[in-house]
Amino acid sequence: SKIRQAVSCPQMGKGECSVASTASRWALVALLVLLVSLVAPAAAVGTTAQPDVDALVGFMAAFSNIDGTVLASWDVFVDPCLGDWPGVICSCEDLPRALAASCSSNSAITSSVNSSVNGSTEAASSLRVLGLELGPLMTAQDQKLAGTIHPAVGSLTELLYLDLSDNMLSGPLPDSLTKLKKLQWLTLDHNQLTGPLPTYLGQLPQLQLVLLQHNSLSGPVPISLCSGGASYDLASNVGLCGTLPKCFAGTGRVPSIAGTFLTSTAVGLGSQFGGSCDPSPPDCDADVGCV
Repeated sequence: SKIRQAVSCPQMGKGECSVASTASRWALVALLVLLVSLVAPAAAVGTTAQPDVDALVGFMAAFSNIDGTVLASWDVFVDPCLGDWPGVICSCEDLPRALAASCSSNSAITSSVNSSVNGSTEAASSLRVLGLELGPLMTAQDQKLAGTIHPAVGSLTELLYLDLSDNMLSGPLPDSLTKLKKLQWLTLDHNQLTGPLPTYLGQLPQLQLVLLQHNSLSGPVPISLCSGGASYDLASNVGLCGTLPKCFAGTGRVPSIAGTFLTSTAVGLGSQFGGSCDPSPPDCDADVGCV
């Protein structure tokens, strides 16, 4: 409010106050990360790997207001995997059933990490974050996270499952998601995400399911998404345009293009009213996609 601004920034204009508030917030985040690093043992056995802790703290910092949400209970002085950090999954059995089976056959939960302190390798039993499931928690408690997806989430390199659905997240998908080579499910539907579909999604080797419906994504569908076998729900992104690459025809990997400005040579995708992208239409071909 104007009253709050006058009290917190009495000598500053509105723009200067906003910059100062943002700078203060990130200074606080840096202090929190430092405190966590100092409190956590350098080579603790059976505790969350320090890079994962730092990533979670950075992720939390991206939201302008977490009061009253489950993130407010993320205590930086309590180990995320051993304490009660709602939505943070560190064991295979807590993943969705379809993912738990594949998780039990790998060693993601106890993989070693390099210490940022002295370059040594931490104990092999350092716990890793395997899933981040905040969509269902927000919905169940009638809470919404507002803000952007912080690039720090890309440092959770053992992540198999990322669910941030049904919130009020905005901005583009961060490029740091390219580091999530083990990611299998990416669930970001029912948000306010903007920007193009990232080309790197087709390069994530384990990716199986991508839910992006009911956002504000725009532009053509990259031909790179043909790579791999992931399914993409793109419905109700009115800014998506151009011709859907022919590689998706008859595969069921794109179940619907309803509510978009996409067009397709395939039958039964739910929308045949799309067309080229404005104001600068791309060169679209059913065999090679849009360039």
